[in-house]
Amino acid sequence: MASSSITSPSKTAFLTLDLQPCIFALAAVPDYVLANAVKSVEFARRKGTQVIHIGIAFSEGYPELDGIVEGGGKEAKAREGRNEWQLWASMKSLSTCLLHQPSTQPHPSLVQPTDSVVFRSRGSAFSRPTLTGDPSSPTLASLLEERGIKHLVLAGVATSGIVLSTVREAWDKDFAITVLGDGCWDPDEVSCATSLIFMIYEGGFSDRLMG
Repeated sequence: MASSSITSPSKTAFLTLDLQPCIFALAAVPDYVLANAVKSVEFARRKGTQVIHIGIAFSEGYPELDGIVEGGGKEAKAREGRNEWQLWASMKSLSTCLLHQPSTQPHPSLVQPTDSVVFRSRGSAFSRPTLTGDPSSPTLASLLEERGIKHLVLAGVATSGIVLSTVREAWDKDFAITVLGDGCWDPDEVSCATSLIFMIYEGGFSDRLMG
Protein backbone atom coordinates (compact mmCIF):
# COMPACT_ATOMS: atom_id res chain seq x y z
CA MET A 1 0.00 0.00 0.00
CA ALA A 2 1.42 3.34 -1.02
CA SER A 3 2.33 6.03 1.46
CA SER A 4 1.41 9.68 1.00
CA SER A 5 5.04 10.82 0.64
CA ILE A 6 5.36 13.66 -1.85
CA THR A 7 7.11 13.06 -5.15
CA SER A 8 8.28 15.65 -7.68
CA PRO A 9 5.61 17.87 -9.30
CA SER A 10 6.31 16.34 -12.72
CA LYS A 11 5.39 12.92 -11.33
CA THR A 12 2.26 14.23 -9.60
CA ALA A 13 -1.26 14.58 -10.99
CA PHE A 14 -4.02 16.67 -9.46
CA LEU A 15 -7.36 14.95 -9.99
CA THR A 16 -10.61 16.91 -9.70
CA LEU A 17 -13.44 14.45 -9.13
CA ASP A 18 -17.00 15.11 -10.36
CA LEU A 19 -16.70 18.88 -10.05
CA GLN A 20 -19.27 19.38 -12.81
CA PRO A 21 -22.22 21.80 -13.11
CA CYS A 22 -24.60 18.85 -13.52
CA ILE A 23 -23.47 17.51 -10.13
CA PHE A 24 -23.75 20.91 -8.47
CA ALA A 25 -27.32 21.15 -9.78
CA LEU A 26 -28.24 17.83 -8.15
CA ALA A 27 -26.63 18.43 -4.76
CA ALA A 28 -26.27 21.51 -2.58
CA VAL A 29 -22.48 21.54 -2.81
CA PRO A 30 -21.13 24.41 -0.68
CA ASP A 31 -19.36 27.23 -2.54
CA TYR A 32 -16.12 26.66 -0.61
CA VAL A 33 -15.57 23.28 -2.31
CA LEU A 34 -15.25 24.76 -5.80
CA ALA A 35 -13.39 27.83 -4.53
CA ASN A 36 -10.80 25.68 -2.75
CA ALA A 37 -10.46 23.37 -5.73
CA VAL A 38 -9.83 26.32 -8.07
CA LYS A 39 -7.10 27.71 -5.77
CA SER A 40 -5.48 24.31 -5.43
CA VAL A 41 -5.54 23.59 -9.16
CA GLU A 42 -3.98 26.97 -9.92
CA PHE A 43 -1.25 26.32 -7.36
CA ALA A 44 -0.65 22.85 -8.83
CA ARG A 45 -0.21 24.28 -12.33
CA ARG A 46 2.29 26.85 -11.09
CA LYS A 47 4.34 24.02 -9.60
CA GLY A 48 4.28 22.04 -12.85
CA THR A 49 1.78 19.44 -11.67
CA GLN A 50 -0.47 17.92 -14.31
CA VAL A 51 -4.23 18.44 -13.90
CA ILE A 52 -6.77 15.77 -14.88
CA HIS A 53 -10.52 16.31 -14.52
CA ILE A 54 -12.58 13.17 -13.89
CA GLY A 55 -16.32 13.36 -14.55
CA ILE A 56 -19.38 11.14 -14.50
CA ALA A 57 -21.17 10.89 -17.85
CA PHE A 58 -23.70 8.63 -19.53
CA SER A 59 -24.80 7.85 -23.07
CA GLU A 60 -28.28 8.67 -24.36
CA GLY A 61 -30.71 6.22 -22.75
CA TYR A 62 -28.28 5.50 -19.89
CA PRO A 63 -27.19 2.03 -21.09
CA GLU A 64 -24.33 2.14 -18.57
CA LEU A 65 -26.95 1.90 -15.81
CA ASP A 66 -28.80 -1.12 -17.21
CA GLY A 67 -29.39 -3.51 -14.34
CA ILE A 68 -28.14 -0.95 -11.82
CA VAL A 69 -30.95 1.57 -11.39
CA GLU A 70 -33.85 -0.71 -12.31
CA GLY A 71 -34.57 -4.22 -11.19
CA GLY A 72 -35.71 -6.00 -8.07
CA GLY A 73 -34.39 -8.64 -5.78
CA LYS A 74 -31.81 -8.57 -3.03
CA GLU A 75 -29.14 -6.78 -5.07
CA ALA A 76 -31.42 -3.86 -5.90
CA LYS A 77 -32.60 -3.65 -2.29
CA ALA A 78 -29.01 -3.55 -1.09
CA ARG A 79 -28.32 -0.57 -3.35
CA GLU A 80 -31.23 1.53 -2.10
CA GLY A 81 -29.25 2.94 0.80
CA ARG A 82 -26.17 3.85 -1.23
CA ASN A 83 -25.67 7.53 -1.98
CA GLU A 84 -24.14 6.71 -5.37
CA TRP A 85 -27.09 4.57 -6.41
CA GLN A 86 -29.50 7.32 -5.40
CA LEU A 87 -27.48 9.89 -7.32
CA TRP A 88 -27.39 7.76 -10.48
CA ALA A 89 -31.15 7.22 -10.23
CA SER A 90 -31.68 10.99 -9.94
CA MET A 91 -29.47 11.61 -12.98
CA LYS A 92 -31.51 9.23 -15.08
CA SER A 93 -34.89 10.49 -13.92
CA LEU A 94 -33.85 14.10 -14.62
CA SER A 95 -32.08 13.27 -17.91
CA THR A 96 -28.89 14.95 -16.76
CA CYS A 97 -25.15 14.19 -16.83
CA LEU A 98 -25.36 12.98 -20.43
CA LEU A 99 -22.07 13.05 -22.31
CA HIS A 100 -23.25 15.58 -24.93
CA GLN A 101 -24.62 18.11 -22.41
CA PRO A 102 -22.47 21.20 -21.68
CA SER A 103 -23.23 20.93 -17.95
CA THR A 104 -21.48 17.54 -17.90
CA GLN A 105 -18.13 19.13 -18.71
CA PRO A 106 -15.84 20.02 -15.77
CA HIS A 107 -16.69 23.36 -14.18
CA PRO A 108 -15.27 26.06 -16.48
CA SER A 109 -13.49 27.83 -13.63
CA LEU A 110 -11.26 24.76 -13.22
CA VAL A 111 -10.24 24.00 -16.79
CA GLN A 112 -7.31 25.12 -18.89
CA PRO A 113 -6.41 23.91 -22.43
CA THR A 114 -3.42 21.98 -21.09
CA ASP A 115 -5.63 19.86 -18.78
CA SER A 116 -6.93 16.39 -19.56
CA VAL A 117 -10.55 15.29 -19.13
CA VAL A 118 -11.72 11.70 -18.56
CA PHE A 119 -15.34 10.55 -18.30
CA ARG A 120 -16.39 7.31 -16.67
CA SER A 121 -19.72 5.68 -15.69
CA ARG A 122 -19.04 4.12 -12.27
CA GLY A 123 -17.81 5.17 -8.85
CA SER A 124 -14.02 5.07 -9.10
CA ALA A 125 -12.05 7.42 -11.34
CA PHE A 126 -10.38 4.26 -12.67
CA SER A 127 -13.67 2.63 -13.72
CA ARG A 128 -14.83 1.94 -17.26
CA PRO A 129 -15.34 4.85 -19.67
CA THR A 130 -18.70 6.10 -20.92
CA LEU A 131 -19.93 3.80 -23.72
CA THR A 132 -20.34 6.37 -26.51
CA GLY A 133 -17.24 8.33 -25.66
CA ASP A 134 -14.41 8.62 -28.16
CA PRO A 135 -12.85 5.11 -28.26
CA SER A 136 -9.46 6.72 -28.82
CA SER A 137 -9.73 8.73 -25.61
CA PRO A 138 -7.34 7.53 -22.89
CA THR A 139 -8.49 6.08 -19.60
CA LEU A 140 -7.16 7.48 -16.34
CA ALA A 141 -4.93 4.45 -15.89
CA SER A 142 -3.39 4.82 -19.35
CA LEU A 143 -2.80 8.56 -18.85
CA LEU A 144 -1.03 8.02 -15.54
CA GLU A 145 1.12 5.22 -16.91
CA GLU A 146 2.05 7.16 -20.04
CA ARG A 147 3.10 10.19 -18.01
CA GLY A 148 4.93 8.28 -15.30
CA ILE A 149 2.70 9.60 -12.52
CA LYS A 150 3.49 8.26 -9.03
CA HIS A 151 1.57 10.63 -6.74
CA LEU A 152 -2.11 11.61 -6.89
CA VAL A 153 -3.66 14.67 -5.25
CA LEU A 154 -7.47 14.44 -5.04
CA ALA A 155 -10.35 16.83 -4.45
CA GLY A 156 -14.02 16.43 -5.29
CA VAL A 157 -17.49 15.19 -4.42
CA ALA A 158 -18.69 13.01 -2.93
CA THR A 159 -16.18 12.03 -0.25
CA SER A 160 -17.79 8.64 0.39
CA GLY A 161 -18.29 8.06 -3.36
CA ILE A 162 -15.72 8.78 -6.04
CA VAL A 163 -13.09 10.13 -3.62
CA LEU A 164 -13.01 7.05 -1.39
CA SER A 165 -13.46 4.62 -4.30
CA THR A 166 -10.57 6.22 -6.18
CA VAL A 167 -8.32 6.29 -3.12
CA ARG A 168 -8.89 2.59 -2.46
CA GLU A 169 -8.10 1.62 -6.05
CA ALA A 170 -5.10 3.97 -6.19
CA TRP A 171 -3.67 2.37 -3.06
CA ASP A 172 -3.96 -1.04 -4.71
CA LYS A 173 -2.06 0.38 -7.70
CA ASP A 174 0.74 1.64 -5.40
CA PHE A 175 0.25 5.37 -5.92
CA ALA A 176 1.23 7.86 -3.25
CA ILE A 177 -1.95 9.76 -2.36
CA THR A 178 -2.93 13.11 -0.90
CA VAL A 179 -6.61 13.94 -0.33
CA LEU A 180 -7.42 17.62 0.23
CA GLY A 181 -10.05 17.57 2.96
CA ASP A 182 -11.16 21.16 2.37
CA GLY A 183 -11.67 20.37 -1.30
CA CYS A 184 -14.06 17.48 -0.63
CA TRP A 185 -17.71 17.29 0.38
CA ASP A 186 -20.46 14.75 0.92
CA PRO A 187 -24.23 15.25 1.36
CA ASP A 188 -24.10 12.80 4.26
CA GLU A 189 -22.02 14.34 7.05
CA VAL A 190 -21.55 11.01 8.83
CA SER A 191 -20.38 9.27 5.64
CA CYS A 192 -18.06 12.19 4.92
CA ALA A 193 -16.49 12.09 8.38
CA THR A 194 -16.15 8.30 8.35
CA SER A 195 -14.50 8.34 4.92
CA LEU A 196 -12.03 11.04 5.92
CA ILE A 197 -11.16 9.20 9.14
CA PHE A 198 -10.50 6.07 7.11
CA MET A 199 -8.19 7.98 4.77
CA ILE A 200 -6.40 9.67 7.69
CA TYR A 201 -5.81 6.26 9.25
CA GLU A 202 -4.30 4.99 6.00
CA GLY A 203 -2.01 8.01 5.78
CA GLY A 204 -3.27 9.61 2.59
CA PHE A 205 -5.08 12.68 3.89
CA SER A 206 -4.29 16.36 4.16
CA ASP A 207 -6.67 18.97 5.54
CA ARG A 208 -4.59 21.75 4.02
CA LEU A 209 -5.40 23.62 0.87
CA MET A 210 -2.70 23.53 -1.79
CA GLY A 211 -1.50 27.09 -2.27
